[in-house]
Parts: sequence; C-alpha cells; structure tokens
Amino acid sequence: MIKNMAITIFIFILTIPEGLCYQNEFALKGGGNFSVIETKSFLQSKDTHSAGGINSCVGYRFTNLEFNMLSHIFYGKNKNITSITQNTIVSGTGYVRAISFTPSVKYLFDYTFKKVWHPYFMAGPTFSQHTIKMENFQVIGGAYTEKNRISYRSTGFTISIGAEEILKFKEMHPVFFEIGYTYLASRRLSLLNVVNMAEIETVSHEDTNEKIKSHILFMAMGMTIF
Repeated sequence: MIKNMAITIFIFILTIPEGLCYQNEFALKGGGNFSVIETKSFLQSKDTHSAGGINSCVGYRFTNLEFNMLSHIFYGKNKNITSITQNTIVSGTGYVRAISFTPSVKYLFDYTFKKVWHPYFMAGPTFSQHTIKMENFQVIGGAYTEKNRISYRSTGFTISIGAEEILKFKEMHPVFFEIGYTYLASRRLSLLNVVNMAEIETVSHEDTNEKIKSHILFMAMGMTIF
C-alpha cells in the first residue's frame, strides 16, 4: 500500500501542469544563508571572509510577479580590517554582525524545470547596518578600547536568480534556493560604546572621505512558512 501511494505521489508531481502555484496571496518565507564577503576599507585594506545567517521574506504574489521585503542577518569574522574614526586608526580582526533590508521585485518565468521548479529573477535596492567588534587590534593616534564598537550604514543593490518549488497551495510549504550578489557602499561611520549588555551609546558620527565597499556573493535557501 505504501509503495502504491509513493508511486501515485511521484506520478502526480511529474504531471503538475506548468505554472501551477499559489497566486494573489501574501506569504512569509524564511531560511538560512551563506555568504562570501570582500570588504575594502580605509588605507587600501582589503579583507575576504565568510559569514552565515538567516533570511526572511514577506510579500505578495500575483501571477508572475512578487513584491517583497527581504531581510538578511549574518555573522562573520574579518581577518584584516582598518577603520578610521575621530582621527583614530584601528586595525586588526573583528567580529561582524550585519542586517540588511531589500524591497524587491521578483519575476517568475513561465518556463519550468522538470515541471517541479519555477526559476525566477529578483532585484532591488539594499539598505544595511554593520557593527564590528574589534579584537587583536592596534590603535594609532587616539583611544579605542574593547568596549567600543564600529558601526556603519551602507546602501547598494541586490540581484539574484533562483528556483521555487511548484505547489498548488502555500500551506504545502514550497521550498526555494537562490544565489545572488550584493554591492554595498558607505561613507557614514559611527563609534559606539557598550555601557552594559542592555545599553549602547553613540560616541560620534562622521562622514568619511573614503568609502567602505562590500561585494557579497551569497547562497540562500528556505521555505514558505505561511
């Protein structure tokens, strides 16, 4: 009996008509991501590191178009980063925490792969906040302690291609996977001070002469939650 049910389900999946998926509905999706990030900062310093995190997406799907708000949260560790704030040069390794938001448009192609996957293309502007906790650092020209943090806001764009499982109802939790690229640039740098676990104060804001630039290649996967 179980064997017959498995065969029936397999035949059903293979015979799903092209374009059959939920439409004209809101959906919340979530999953995980892995990124490789190249960051160019002050004094021509450059660092490449990996990061992992979680992603979420809420939006509305029409027939072939989706309008979404994406968010990515990731954690990583810079191996060699240099920052200049308040005439103080800080260089060394550091733990990076970042969150980004991307209002995006996704286009699902009419073509389907093996009648089970809908390929898609997604693009949109990206707004990001990075916070760095330096360790094993060197300081030139000023004061910087382990209680300080460096933070900067970036803007840029994200593009990606991916595929989503074709299922008739979103309650069946279709899965998706995608690969993409994000470019970010920032001139606004902040110096923070950690007073305690619940309180962080801003010491200074400043616009810099050099941009902090990040090139991010990422892979993401997940599923429709509801």
